[in-house]
Amino acid sequence: MKKLLLFILVALFSMASFGQNEKLPFSKEEYLRKSQNQKKTGWILLGAGAGLVTTGILVANNADLYDSEFTLSVILLSVGVPSVVASIPFFIISGNTARKAASISFEGQRYILPGLEVARMQPALTLTLEF
Repeated sequence: MKKLLLFILVALFSMASFGQNEKLPFSKEEYLRKSQNQKKTGWILLGAGAGLVTTGILVANNADLYDSEFTLSVILLSVGVPSVVASIPFFIISGNTARKAASISFEGQRYILPGLEVARMQPALTLTLEF
């Protein structure tokens, strides 16, 4: 009885399971949406940083060295410059994500079932790599 139960369990676990659904990578639309969001974030950081830097420079030109307005301009510059610098990776990553979207496509892949010699179509994700 134990051997029969063990045999049934091994047979059940070793059968090919066609119903499994693996998580696929992002689709082309999701990559494009992600790229647009990254580009939008980059532009927001760049615009806000440029505005803060411009305001900081204008305030610094009209302030004395030990004035509270000069301290404000230093704060504006110290927030604006990193914001401008932080926008650069978002633009770079956005371009990379857009290239991924351009290189992904879905196709029908033919495969032959062993022993049955029957050809079937299976959806396949095609990824093109460029070096």
